[in-house]
Amino acid sequence: MARTEAEIVEAIKDYQMAAHPRLRDYTPLSVLTALNGALASQVRYIEQQNDAVAAALSIWTATGTDLDVLILDRLLDGRYLGDYATGELVFYRRSAAATDITIPALTKVSCPNDLGESLYFVTTEAATLVAGTKSVVVAARCFERGLLGNVPAGAVNKLYETITGIEGVSNPSAFSGGTDEETDTELRQRYIDVATLPGTATIAMLEAKLSDIDTVREAKVWNRDEGCIEVICDDSVGLVATSADIDDCLQENKAAGVVARGVLAATLGSPNVYELGDCYGGKIWILAREHLVTPLNFELTYTDTTGNPRTATVVTTDIVPRGTAFMATLEAEDDFAVDVTASTYAGSEAMDICLGLGTFPKLYNLPEHVVVDVTLQLRLTDTIELDLVDNIEESITDYLNSFKIGISMDWSDLLKVVHNEFVSQGEDGEIETGDAFQGVDAVLSLSATDGDAQTAVTLGDIIDVEDDSRIMAGEITITVP
Repeated sequence: MARTEAEIVEAIKDYQMAAHPRLRDYTPLSVLTALNGALASQVRYIEQQNDAVAAALSIWTATGTDLDVLILDRLLDGRYLGDYATGELVFYRRSAAATDITIPALTKVSCPNDLGESLYFVTTEAATLVAGTKSVVVAARCFERGLLGNVPAGAVNKLYETITGIEGVSNPSAFSGGTDEETDTELRQRYIDVATLPGTATIAMLEAKLSDIDTVREAKVWNRDEGCIEVICDDSVGLVATSADIDDCLQENKAAGVVARGVLAATLGSPNVYELGDCYGGKIWILAREHLVTPLNFELTYTDTTGNPRTATVVTTDIVPRGTAFMATLEAEDDFAVDVTASTYAGSEAMDICLGLGTFPKLYNLPEHVVVDVTLQLRLTDTIELDLVDNIEESITDYLNSFKIGISMDWSDLLKVVHNEFVSQGEDGEIETGDAFQGVDAVLSLSATDGDAQTAVTLGDIIDVEDDSRIMAGEITITVP
Protein backbone atom coordinates (compact mmCIF):
# COMPACT_ATOMS: atom_id res chain seq x y z
CA MET A 1 0.00 0.00 0.00
CA ALA A 2 1.31 3.44 -0.97
CA ARG A 3 2.75 5.46 1.91
CA THR A 4 1.87 9.09 2.51
CA GLU A 5 4.36 11.78 1.47
CA ALA A 6 5.01 12.54 5.13
CA GLU A 7 5.93 8.89 5.80
CA ILE A 8 8.26 8.81 2.80
CA VAL A 9 9.90 12.11 3.81
CA GLU A 10 10.50 10.74 7.29
CA ALA A 11 12.04 7.56 5.87
CA ILE A 12 14.36 9.59 3.61
CA LYS A 13 15.35 11.84 6.54
CA ASP A 14 16.13 8.79 8.72
CA TYR A 15 18.35 7.37 5.99
CA GLN A 16 20.15 10.68 5.41
CA MET A 17 20.81 11.26 9.08
CA ALA A 18 22.16 7.73 9.50
CA ALA A 19 24.39 7.98 6.41
CA HIS A 20 25.47 11.59 6.92
CA PRO A 21 25.25 12.59 10.61
CA ARG A 22 26.15 16.22 9.89
CA LEU A 23 23.02 16.78 7.81
CA ARG A 24 20.80 18.52 10.32
CA ASP A 25 18.99 21.42 8.61
CA TYR A 26 15.46 20.13 8.06
CA THR A 27 13.69 23.41 8.70
CA PRO A 28 10.64 24.09 6.46
CA LEU A 29 12.54 26.35 4.01
CA SER A 30 15.78 24.36 3.87
CA VAL A 31 17.22 22.78 0.71
CA LEU A 32 17.01 19.28 2.24
CA THR A 33 13.32 19.72 3.02
CA ALA A 34 12.60 20.90 -0.53
CA LEU A 35 14.57 18.06 -2.15
CA ASN A 36 13.11 15.40 0.13
CA GLY A 37 9.59 16.67 -0.51
CA ALA A 38 10.04 16.51 -4.30
CA LEU A 39 11.53 13.01 -4.09
CA ALA A 40 8.77 11.82 -1.76
CA SER A 41 6.13 13.05 -4.22
CA GLN A 42 7.64 10.95 -7.04
CA VAL A 43 8.10 7.88 -4.83
CA ARG A 44 4.47 8.10 -3.72
CA TYR A 45 3.32 8.31 -7.35
CA ILE A 46 5.30 5.14 -8.21
CA GLU A 47 3.86 3.31 -5.21
CA GLN A 48 0.33 4.36 -6.19
CA GLN A 49 0.91 3.04 -9.71
CA ASN A 50 2.17 -0.25 -8.30
CA ASP A 51 -0.95 -0.49 -6.15
CA ALA A 52 -3.15 0.17 -9.19
CA VAL A 53 -1.43 -2.53 -11.24
CA ALA A 54 -1.68 -5.02 -8.38
CA ALA A 55 -5.37 -4.23 -7.94
CA ALA A 56 -6.03 -4.64 -11.67
CA LEU A 57 -4.46 -8.11 -11.63
CA SER A 58 -6.54 -9.50 -8.76
CA ILE A 59 -10.09 -10.77 -9.13
CA TRP A 60 -10.75 -9.46 -5.61
CA THR A 61 -9.83 -5.83 -6.33
CA ALA A 62 -10.04 -5.25 -10.12
CA THR A 63 -12.84 -3.00 -11.35
CA GLY A 64 -14.34 -1.90 -14.65
CA THR A 65 -12.51 -2.97 -17.80
CA ASP A 66 -9.71 -4.55 -15.74
CA LEU A 67 -12.24 -6.91 -14.17
CA ASP A 68 -13.81 -7.55 -17.58
CA VAL A 69 -10.47 -8.92 -18.81
CA LEU A 70 -9.80 -11.10 -15.77
CA ILE A 71 -13.12 -12.96 -15.82
CA LEU A 72 -12.88 -14.09 -19.47
CA ASP A 73 -11.09 -17.35 -18.60
CA ARG A 74 -14.30 -18.58 -16.92
CA LEU A 75 -17.06 -16.28 -18.19
CA LEU A 76 -16.39 -16.20 -21.94
CA ASP A 77 -19.46 -14.08 -22.68
CA GLY A 78 -18.22 -11.43 -20.29
CA ARG A 79 -20.26 -9.01 -18.24
CA TYR A 80 -24.06 -9.07 -18.55
CA LEU A 81 -24.93 -5.88 -20.36
CA GLY A 82 -28.50 -5.79 -19.08
CA ASP A 83 -31.75 -6.25 -20.98
CA TYR A 84 -34.03 -3.91 -22.87
CA ALA A 85 -37.48 -3.25 -21.43
CA THR A 86 -40.14 -4.49 -23.85
CA GLY A 87 -43.83 -3.79 -24.29
CA GLU A 88 -46.44 -2.62 -26.77
CA LEU A 89 -47.27 0.76 -28.27
CA VAL A 90 -50.59 1.90 -29.69
CA PHE A 91 -50.44 4.34 -32.60
CA TYR A 92 -53.81 6.02 -33.04
CA ARG A 93 -55.93 8.71 -34.70
CA ARG A 94 -59.32 10.15 -33.75
CA SER A 95 -61.15 9.11 -36.94
CA ALA A 96 -60.99 6.01 -39.05
CA ALA A 97 -58.14 6.02 -41.61
CA ALA A 98 -59.12 6.42 -45.25
CA THR A 99 -56.09 4.39 -46.41
CA ASP A 100 -53.58 2.01 -44.86
CA ILE A 101 -50.89 3.74 -42.77
CA THR A 102 -47.52 2.02 -42.33
CA ILE A 103 -45.66 2.21 -39.02
CA PRO A 104 -42.03 1.34 -39.95
CA ALA A 105 -39.82 -0.83 -37.79
CA LEU A 106 -37.50 1.26 -35.54
CA THR A 107 -40.03 4.10 -35.35
CA LYS A 108 -38.88 6.21 -32.40
CA VAL A 109 -41.16 7.59 -29.66
CA SER A 110 -40.44 8.95 -26.20
CA CYS A 111 -41.50 9.85 -22.70
CA PRO A 112 -39.83 12.04 -20.05
CA ASN A 113 -37.50 10.32 -17.59
CA ASP A 114 -37.03 11.23 -13.92
CA LEU A 115 -34.82 14.18 -14.90
CA GLY A 116 -37.30 15.52 -17.42
CA GLU A 117 -35.14 14.36 -20.35
CA SER A 118 -36.43 12.26 -23.23
CA LEU A 119 -36.31 8.47 -22.84
CA TYR A 120 -36.69 6.82 -26.23
CA PHE A 121 -38.45 3.66 -27.34
CA VAL A 122 -38.44 2.01 -30.80
CA THR A 123 -40.78 -0.37 -32.56
CA THR A 124 -39.25 -3.81 -33.20
CA GLU A 125 -41.44 -4.62 -36.19
CA ALA A 126 -43.34 -2.90 -38.95
CA ALA A 127 -47.12 -2.63 -38.63
CA THR A 128 -50.06 -1.25 -40.59
CA LEU A 129 -53.01 0.77 -39.35
CA VAL A 130 -55.58 -0.66 -41.71
CA ALA A 131 -58.00 1.60 -43.57
CA GLY A 132 -61.26 1.92 -41.65
CA THR A 133 -59.60 1.53 -38.23
CA LYS A 134 -58.31 4.06 -35.71
CA SER A 135 -55.35 2.32 -34.06
CA VAL A 136 -52.73 -0.40 -34.33
CA VAL A 137 -50.68 -2.21 -31.66
CA VAL A 138 -46.94 -2.61 -32.30
CA ALA A 139 -44.23 -4.44 -30.32
CA ALA A 140 -41.48 -2.14 -29.02
CA ARG A 141 -38.50 -1.89 -26.68
CA CYS A 142 -36.63 0.82 -24.87
CA PHE A 143 -33.77 2.31 -26.87
CA GLU A 144 -31.42 1.82 -23.89
CA ARG A 145 -30.81 -1.23 -21.71
CA GLY A 146 -31.68 -1.00 -18.04
CA LEU A 147 -34.34 -0.58 -15.39
CA LEU A 148 -35.02 2.95 -16.65
CA GLY A 149 -37.07 1.46 -19.49
CA ASN A 150 -39.62 -0.16 -17.16
CA VAL A 151 -42.07 2.73 -17.45
CA PRO A 152 -45.71 2.54 -16.30
CA ALA A 153 -48.74 2.34 -18.59
CA GLY A 154 -49.51 5.59 -20.36
CA ALA A 155 -46.02 7.05 -19.91
CA VAL A 156 -45.03 6.97 -23.59
CA ASN A 157 -46.84 9.83 -25.30
CA LYS A 158 -44.63 11.59 -27.83
CA LEU A 159 -43.84 10.85 -31.48
CA TYR A 160 -40.20 11.57 -32.26
CA GLU A 161 -40.96 12.21 -35.92
CA THR A 162 -44.22 12.76 -37.77
CA ILE A 163 -46.01 9.83 -39.38
CA THR A 164 -48.62 11.11 -41.80
CA GLY A 165 -52.07 10.14 -40.55
CA ILE A 166 -50.96 9.23 -37.02
CA GLU A 167 -52.04 11.67 -34.31
CA GLY A 168 -50.62 10.08 -31.14
CA VAL A 169 -48.99 7.17 -29.39
CA SER A 170 -49.33 5.53 -26.00
CA ASN A 171 -48.38 2.35 -24.15
CA PRO A 172 -51.53 0.61 -22.84
CA SER A 173 -49.53 -1.43 -20.34
CA ALA A 174 -46.22 -1.05 -18.54
CA PHE A 175 -42.93 -1.87 -20.21
CA SER A 176 -41.06 -4.59 -18.34
CA GLY A 177 -37.98 -6.81 -18.40
CA GLY A 178 -35.38 -4.04 -18.43
CA THR A 179 -32.35 -4.85 -16.29
CA ASP A 180 -29.21 -2.85 -15.53
CA GLU A 181 -25.69 -3.82 -16.51
CA GLU A 182 -24.03 -6.22 -14.09
CA THR A 183 -22.07 -4.36 -11.41
CA ASP A 184 -18.46 -5.13 -10.55
CA THR A 185 -19.60 -6.78 -7.31
CA GLU A 186 -22.15 -8.98 -9.12
CA LEU A 187 -19.69 -9.91 -11.87
CA ARG A 188 -16.96 -10.75 -9.37
CA GLN A 189 -19.31 -12.99 -7.39
CA ARG A 190 -20.52 -14.78 -10.52
CA TYR A 191 -16.91 -15.47 -11.49
CA ILE A 192 -16.13 -16.83 -8.02
CA ASP A 193 -19.23 -19.03 -8.11
CA VAL A 194 -18.28 -20.51 -11.49
CA ALA A 195 -14.67 -21.03 -10.45
CA THR A 196 -15.43 -22.69 -7.11
CA LEU A 197 -18.74 -24.51 -7.53
CA PRO A 198 -18.78 -28.03 -9.09
CA GLY A 199 -21.13 -27.16 -11.96
CA THR A 200 -18.66 -26.50 -14.79
CA ALA A 201 -20.40 -28.05 -17.78
CA THR A 202 -21.61 -24.98 -19.67
CA ILE A 203 -21.04 -24.94 -23.42
CA ALA A 204 -18.61 -22.01 -23.16
CA MET A 205 -16.73 -23.64 -20.28
CA LEU A 206 -16.40 -26.95 -22.13
CA GLU A 207 -15.11 -25.19 -25.24
CA ALA A 208 -12.58 -23.29 -23.14
CA LYS A 209 -11.38 -26.43 -21.35
CA LEU A 210 -10.96 -28.34 -24.63
CA SER A 211 -9.15 -25.38 -26.22
CA ASP A 212 -6.69 -25.38 -23.31
CA ILE A 213 -5.34 -28.76 -24.49
CA ASP A 214 -1.94 -28.15 -26.10
CA THR A 215 -2.79 -29.97 -29.34
CA VAL A 216 -6.27 -28.43 -29.76
CA ARG A 217 -6.28 -25.26 -31.84
CA GLU A 218 -10.01 -24.63 -31.34
CA ALA A 219 -13.07 -26.42 -29.98
CA LYS A 220 -16.78 -26.03 -30.68
CA VAL A 221 -19.68 -27.58 -28.76
CA TRP A 222 -23.38 -27.52 -29.67
CA ASN A 223 -26.51 -28.73 -27.92
CA ARG A 224 -28.26 -31.18 -30.22
CA ASP A 225 -31.12 -33.43 -29.10
CA GLU A 226 -32.19 -33.38 -25.45
CA GLY A 227 -29.27 -34.53 -23.33
CA CYS A 228 -26.90 -34.70 -26.33
CA ILE A 229 -24.04 -32.48 -27.41
CA GLU A 230 -21.82 -32.49 -30.48
CA VAL A 231 -18.11 -31.74 -29.99
CA ILE A 232 -15.66 -30.59 -32.67
CA CYS A 233 -11.97 -30.37 -31.76
CA ASP A 234 -9.40 -29.03 -34.22
CA ASP A 235 -6.71 -31.39 -32.93
CA SER A 236 -3.24 -31.24 -34.49
CA VAL A 237 -2.74 -34.93 -33.68
CA GLY A 238 -5.07 -35.63 -36.61
CA LEU A 239 -7.29 -38.58 -37.35
CA VAL A 240 -6.68 -41.10 -34.58
CA ALA A 241 -9.17 -43.41 -32.91
CA THR A 242 -9.01 -41.44 -29.67
CA SER A 243 -7.08 -38.72 -27.87
CA ALA A 244 -6.48 -39.43 -24.22
CA ASP A 245 -6.32 -35.70 -23.45
CA ILE A 246 -9.66 -34.95 -25.11
CA ASP A 247 -11.24 -38.04 -23.55
CA ASP A 248 -10.04 -36.99 -20.08
CA CYS A 249 -11.24 -33.40 -20.59
CA LEU A 250 -14.73 -34.52 -21.60
CA GLN A 251 -14.82 -36.93 -18.66
CA GLU A 252 -13.95 -34.19 -16.18
CA ASN A 253 -16.05 -31.34 -17.59
CA LYS A 254 -19.08 -32.87 -19.33
CA ALA A 255 -22.20 -32.79 -17.16
CA ALA A 256 -23.40 -36.07 -15.75
CA GLY A 257 -26.07 -37.60 -17.96
CA VAL A 258 -25.06 -35.60 -21.04
CA VAL A 259 -23.99 -37.66 -24.06
CA ALA A 260 -21.36 -36.45 -26.50
CA ARG A 261 -22.73 -38.55 -29.32
CA GLY A 262 -20.58 -37.46 -32.27
CA VAL A 263 -22.26 -36.68 -35.59
CA LEU A 264 -25.71 -38.16 -36.20
CA ALA A 265 -25.25 -39.90 -39.56
CA ALA A 266 -28.46 -41.98 -39.82
CA THR A 267 -31.47 -43.27 -37.90
CA LEU A 268 -32.80 -46.81 -38.21
CA GLY A 269 -36.17 -48.32 -37.38
CA SER A 270 -39.40 -47.47 -39.20
CA PRO A 271 -38.23 -45.71 -41.28
CA ASN A 272 -34.51 -45.84 -41.98
CA VAL A 273 -33.07 -42.39 -42.80
CA TYR A 274 -29.53 -41.97 -44.14
CA GLU A 275 -27.02 -39.19 -44.85
CA LEU A 276 -28.29 -36.98 -42.03
CA GLY A 277 -24.79 -35.73 -41.35
CA ASP A 278 -21.20 -36.27 -42.30
CA CYS A 279 -17.82 -35.69 -40.71
CA TYR A 280 -14.09 -35.61 -41.35
CA GLY A 281 -13.87 -39.25 -40.26
CA GLY A 282 -14.88 -41.38 -37.32
CA LYS A 283 -15.81 -44.82 -36.08
CA ILE A 284 -19.44 -45.94 -36.37
CA TRP A 285 -21.44 -46.21 -33.14
CA ILE A 286 -24.92 -47.68 -32.67
CA LEU A 287 -26.90 -45.75 -30.03
CA ALA A 288 -30.03 -47.54 -28.76
CA ARG A 289 -33.09 -45.26 -28.66
CA GLU A 290 -35.11 -48.03 -27.02
CA HIS A 291 -34.26 -51.41 -25.52
CA LEU A 292 -32.94 -53.48 -28.44
CA VAL A 293 -34.26 -56.88 -27.42
CA THR A 294 -34.01 -58.60 -30.82
CA PRO A 295 -30.51 -59.81 -31.76
CA LEU A 296 -29.06 -57.68 -34.53
CA ASN A 297 -27.22 -58.88 -37.61
CA PHE A 298 -27.10 -56.42 -40.48
CA GLU A 299 -24.73 -54.37 -42.63
CA LEU A 300 -24.14 -50.64 -43.01
CA THR A 301 -22.75 -48.98 -46.12
CA TYR A 302 -20.41 -46.11 -45.35
CA THR A 303 -17.97 -43.91 -47.22
CA ASP A 304 -14.36 -43.94 -46.04
CA THR A 305 -12.00 -40.96 -45.98
CA THR A 306 -10.76 -41.69 -49.52
CA GLY A 307 -14.30 -41.59 -50.93
CA ASN A 308 -14.76 -45.34 -51.37
CA PRO A 309 -17.95 -47.20 -50.37
CA ARG A 310 -17.30 -49.73 -47.60
CA THR A 311 -19.31 -52.16 -45.50
CA ALA A 312 -19.61 -52.36 -41.70
CA THR A 313 -21.29 -55.16 -39.77
CA VAL A 314 -23.55 -54.82 -36.73
CA VAL A 315 -24.02 -57.94 -34.63
CA THR A 316 -25.49 -58.38 -31.13
CA THR A 317 -26.53 -61.43 -29.14
CA ASP A 318 -27.66 -59.75 -25.90
CA ILE A 319 -30.21 -57.06 -25.10
CA VAL A 320 -28.87 -53.55 -25.62
CA PRO A 321 -30.37 -51.18 -23.00
CA ARG A 322 -31.82 -47.86 -24.09
CA GLY A 323 -29.24 -45.06 -24.08
CA THR A 324 -26.19 -47.30 -24.41
CA ALA A 325 -24.00 -47.62 -27.48
CA PHE A 326 -21.60 -50.05 -29.10
CA MET A 327 -19.23 -49.86 -32.05
CA ALA A 328 -19.90 -51.40 -35.44
CA THR A 329 -17.14 -53.43 -37.07
CA LEU A 330 -15.70 -51.54 -40.02
CA GLU A 331 -14.44 -53.28 -43.14
CA ALA A 332 -10.86 -52.51 -42.15
CA GLU A 333 -9.60 -51.87 -38.63
CA ASP A 334 -7.94 -48.58 -39.61
CA ASP A 335 -10.98 -47.31 -41.55
CA PHE A 336 -12.78 -44.11 -40.64
CA ALA A 337 -16.29 -43.35 -41.93
CA VAL A 338 -17.38 -39.93 -43.21
CA ASP A 339 -21.07 -40.80 -43.72
CA VAL A 340 -23.58 -43.68 -43.76
CA THR A 341 -25.54 -44.17 -46.97
CA ALA A 342 -27.48 -47.43 -46.62
CA SER A 343 -28.10 -50.55 -44.52
CA THR A 344 -29.75 -53.96 -44.66
CA TYR A 345 -31.63 -53.35 -41.40
CA ALA A 346 -35.32 -54.24 -41.76
CA GLY A 347 -36.44 -54.13 -38.13
CA SER A 348 -38.53 -51.56 -36.24
CA GLU A 349 -36.46 -51.01 -33.09
CA ALA A 350 -35.11 -47.45 -33.04
CA MET A 351 -31.41 -46.65 -33.03
CA ASP A 352 -29.14 -43.78 -34.04
CA ILE A 353 -26.03 -44.28 -36.14
CA CYS A 354 -23.34 -41.88 -34.97
CA LEU A 355 -19.84 -41.12 -36.18
CA GLY A 356 -17.08 -40.07 -33.83
CA LEU A 357 -13.64 -40.46 -32.36
CA GLY A 358 -13.03 -41.37 -28.73
CA THR A 359 -15.16 -43.54 -26.49
CA PHE A 360 -18.90 -43.38 -25.87
CA PRO A 361 -20.42 -41.22 -24.34
CA LYS A 362 -17.43 -38.92 -24.98
CA LEU A 363 -17.32 -38.85 -28.77
CA TYR A 364 -15.85 -35.94 -30.71
CA ASN A 365 -14.94 -35.14 -34.30
CA LEU A 366 -12.37 -33.14 -36.19
CA PRO A 367 -13.63 -30.22 -38.29
CA GLU A 368 -14.28 -31.00 -41.92
CA HIS A 369 -11.83 -29.26 -44.23
CA VAL A 370 -13.07 -26.91 -46.91
CA VAL A 371 -10.03 -26.55 -49.17
CA VAL A 372 -10.16 -23.26 -51.07
CA ASP A 373 -8.13 -22.82 -54.28
CA VAL A 374 -7.38 -19.28 -55.40
CA THR A 375 -6.56 -18.06 -58.90
CA LEU A 376 -5.23 -14.51 -59.20
CA GLN A 377 -4.16 -12.49 -62.23
CA LEU A 378 -2.24 -9.26 -61.61
CA ARG A 379 -0.91 -6.33 -63.57
CA LEU A 380 2.19 -4.89 -61.94
CA THR A 381 3.78 -1.45 -62.00
CA ASP A 382 7.30 -0.86 -63.30
CA THR A 383 8.69 -0.73 -59.76
CA ILE A 384 7.75 -3.54 -57.38
CA GLU A 385 8.87 -4.71 -53.97
CA LEU A 386 11.22 -7.68 -53.61
CA ASP A 387 9.48 -11.09 -53.92
CA LEU A 388 6.11 -9.40 -54.47
CA VAL A 389 4.30 -12.43 -55.93
CA ASP A 390 5.64 -14.72 -53.20
CA ASN A 391 4.60 -12.22 -50.54
CA ILE A 392 1.04 -12.02 -51.90
CA GLU A 393 0.84 -15.83 -52.09
CA GLU A 394 1.98 -16.06 -48.45
CA SER A 395 -0.61 -13.42 -47.43
CA ILE A 396 -3.42 -15.37 -49.13
CA THR A 397 -2.25 -18.67 -47.63
CA ASP A 398 -1.99 -17.26 -44.11
CA TYR A 399 -5.45 -15.71 -44.46
CA LEU A 400 -7.10 -18.96 -45.60
CA ASN A 401 -5.38 -20.97 -42.87
CA SER A 402 -6.49 -18.53 -40.14
CA PHE A 403 -10.20 -19.35 -40.32
CA LYS A 404 -12.10 -20.48 -37.26
CA ILE A 405 -14.57 -23.35 -37.35
CA GLY A 406 -17.86 -22.41 -39.00
CA ILE A 407 -16.67 -19.04 -40.41
CA SER A 408 -17.41 -18.42 -44.10
CA MET A 409 -15.08 -16.59 -46.49
CA ASP A 410 -16.04 -13.26 -48.06
CA TRP A 411 -14.48 -12.48 -51.44
CA SER A 412 -13.97 -8.85 -50.43
CA ASP A 413 -11.68 -9.97 -47.56
CA LEU A 414 -9.69 -12.10 -49.98
CA LEU A 415 -9.22 -9.01 -52.15
CA LYS A 416 -7.93 -7.08 -49.11
CA VAL A 417 -5.14 -9.58 -48.47
CA VAL A 418 -4.11 -9.37 -52.12
CA HIS A 419 -3.47 -5.64 -51.69
CA ASN A 420 -2.29 -5.68 -48.07
CA GLU A 421 -0.27 -8.06 -45.91
CA PHE A 422 -2.55 -10.32 -43.85
CA VAL A 423 -2.05 -9.94 -40.08
CA SER A 424 -4.86 -11.71 -38.20
CA GLN A 425 -8.50 -12.76 -38.19
CA GLY A 426 -10.88 -12.31 -35.25
CA GLU A 427 -13.42 -14.74 -33.79
CA ASP A 428 -16.19 -13.29 -35.98
CA GLY A 429 -14.15 -13.37 -39.19
CA GLU A 430 -13.12 -9.68 -39.07
CA ILE A 431 -9.62 -9.40 -40.55
CA GLU A 432 -6.71 -7.08 -39.81
CA THR A 433 -4.22 -6.19 -42.52
CA GLY A 434 -0.84 -4.51 -42.44
CA ASP A 435 1.28 -2.69 -44.99
CA ALA A 436 0.14 -2.40 -48.59
CA PHE A 437 2.10 -4.39 -51.15
CA GLN A 438 4.18 -2.16 -53.43
CA GLY A 439 3.86 -2.80 -57.14
CA VAL A 440 0.26 -3.96 -57.71
CA ASP A 441 -1.19 -1.85 -60.51
CA ALA A 442 -4.47 -3.76 -60.88
CA VAL A 443 -6.19 -7.04 -59.98
CA LEU A 444 -7.35 -8.33 -63.37
CA SER A 445 -9.18 -11.34 -61.92
CA LEU A 446 -9.54 -13.07 -58.58
CA SER A 447 -11.49 -16.26 -57.99
CA ALA A 448 -11.80 -18.70 -55.12
CA THR A 449 -13.39 -22.13 -55.30
CA ASP A 450 -13.92 -24.87 -52.75
CA GLY A 451 -14.17 -27.70 -55.25
CA ASP A 452 -17.81 -28.23 -54.29
CA ALA A 453 -19.58 -25.95 -56.75
CA GLN A 454 -18.96 -22.81 -54.70
CA THR A 455 -17.05 -20.04 -56.46
CA ALA A 456 -16.44 -16.45 -55.38
CA VAL A 457 -15.39 -13.97 -58.05
CA THR A 458 -16.78 -10.56 -57.09
CA LEU A 459 -18.10 -8.39 -54.26
CA GLY A 460 -20.89 -10.09 -52.34
CA ASP A 461 -19.73 -13.61 -53.15
CA ILE A 462 -18.87 -15.94 -50.28
CA ILE A 463 -17.56 -19.45 -49.76
CA ASP A 464 -20.05 -20.76 -47.24
CA VAL A 465 -19.20 -23.51 -44.74
CA GLU A 466 -21.17 -25.65 -42.32
CA ASP A 467 -20.83 -25.00 -38.61
CA ASP A 468 -18.52 -28.02 -38.16
CA SER A 469 -16.16 -27.14 -41.05
CA ARG A 470 -13.06 -24.98 -41.38
CA ILE A 471 -11.58 -23.30 -44.45
CA MET A 472 -8.01 -24.23 -45.37
CA ALA A 473 -5.66 -23.02 -48.08
CA GLY A 474 -5.48 -25.08 -51.24
CA GLU A 475 -3.58 -24.30 -54.42
CA ILE A 476 -2.74 -20.62 -54.89
CA THR A 477 -2.08 -19.69 -58.53
CA ILE A 478 -0.82 -16.19 -59.36
CA THR A 479 -0.09 -15.11 -62.91
CA VAL A 480 1.28 -11.87 -64.31
CA PRO A 481 0.60 -11.32 -68.03
